Amino acid sequence: MYGISPGSWASNLGNPCDPSSECTRFATVDTRRWQVRAKTGVGRGDLHTCGGRAGAATGTRGGGRRRSTSTVRGDRRMLRSRRAGYARVDQDGIYDRAQRLGRRYVGAKVAIGTALVCLVVLLYASFDYEVAQTRWHGVVPVPVADLCPRRYPNGTLGMPAGKYYFALNLHESENVVGPIIAQLERLMSALGPDRMFVSIYESGSLDTTAQWLRVLQRILSARRIPHALKSDMNSRGKQQHRIDFLATVRNIVMEPLYNGEFAADFVVFINDVFFCADDVARLAQRIALGDQVEMVCAMDFVATPDSKMLFYDIWVTRDMAGQEVSGFYPYFQRSSDIERLKAGLPIPVYSCWNGLTVISADVFARGIRFRSGTDGMCMASECFLFCKDVWDSGPGNILIDPAVTVFYEEFVFSRMLGYPLRGLAETSVPVIGTFPVHEPKPKTFICAPMVNLDREAWMTPSYWHPTGREPFRWEFGAEILPELIGRS
Repeated sequence: MYGISPGSWASNLGNPCDPSSECTRFATVDTRRWQVRAKTGVGRGDLHTCGGRAGAATGTRGGGRRRSTSTVRGDRRMLRSRRAGYARVDQDGIYDRAQRLGRRYVGAKVAIGTALVCLVVLLYASFDYEVAQTRWHGVVPVPVADLCPRRYPNGTLGMPAGKYYFALNLHESENVVGPIIAQLERLMSALGPDRMFVSIYESGSLDTTAQWLRVLQRILSARRIPHALKSDMNSRGKQQHRIDFLATVRNIVMEPLYNGEFAADFVVFINDVFFCADDVARLAQRIALGDQVEMVCAMDFVATPDSKMLFYDIWVTRDMAGQEVSGFYPYFQRSSDIERLKAGLPIPVYSCWNGLTVISADVFARGIRFRSGTDGMCMASECFLFCKDVWDSGPGNILIDPAVTVFYEEFVFSRMLGYPLRGLAETSVPVIGTFPVHEPKPKTFICAPMVNLDREAWMTPSYWHPTGREPFRWEFGAEILPELIGRS
């Protein structure tokens, strides 16, 4: 039964009934293993390791040598155990030792295999980390003053004709104020006191930002550059919405222009970024030479020493379909935008800010101011709402120039020069003849509001709600019409 009986192969082991034979012991173990695996009853003759057919082969009556009493008792116990649903057949412990040895062997293989896998992963991670460190940390951070001539080897700024109003909001920016002052000095030399006004509002800083501004004030005074530098310890109140606060501080820095103290043609907003004076000139050329271009933005980037560079201001930026952009290259969704990016050409967008922005002063002459979302409006960034008002009050026509890149850490600037991405920082691309076709504003756009005073709903689609200051419907719903996504 069950194929070949154990006795049939036990008879081929020479004299398997010799008690001193190792074959007898292992045949007994294998026979009992076979008996344990059998799930139905077996005949008593089948239980005899040296009985049955094995005994017939040796010519011994009753299956050869008489079995010992202990073996018979063990077989009976095995039968009783089998009826109970389990088996205890390894009386001499050979099978148990064999199992332990097998488990030990298999366990050793598993342990060795696991160790090898871990070693490979560790070596790969170390190699990847070392490559990253060699690649990124191998780029020695170079001062922006030395990097800018490498980006713009021409050496001349080429500022378009007109007057420039420079606006900066600073908060704990001591690491970047020094390079900003150096680039402002280049702009002072190019523009002179009659074509330039510097307005800076610093608030709530606990570092040395205010001390740096005192240095800048002396430089501006020595060069007779008109300026308005304000520094105080005001900060956002606990119950004040962050967008309300940011809109307020941006309007404070614009007060000299609002009040008519200085008549400008270009307004240059600079965040706490590392930039070149040549970047300002290129963005201004886009406005001066373009057809009704009202606003041009750079692209701002962040990174850690061993990570990829990420496009930073994705919260504000929307393409001409009203869709969000990605922080990862090539950033945009539309194929036409990606093609223009890789070619280093300006890209039309619905909104942007991106650390460095040049705006036509005509926008402010139309009465546009920084504001927060009102009831019925999405509580988005004050910069996003500013762009929305630009489109609503005039031709719009906002661009991003990928040739102009700014950074929040100086070493990222060095990385961009050492390991450039296709289409970025291509300052050799001419300004004339590279403007995109003007597109109408999108009918809808994705709203990413800031809710609960200061919590950013990063790239979370939201529908309009009677009060844009509260979270509402953070998922698209089939019952909501697409026209309600965002009214442009």
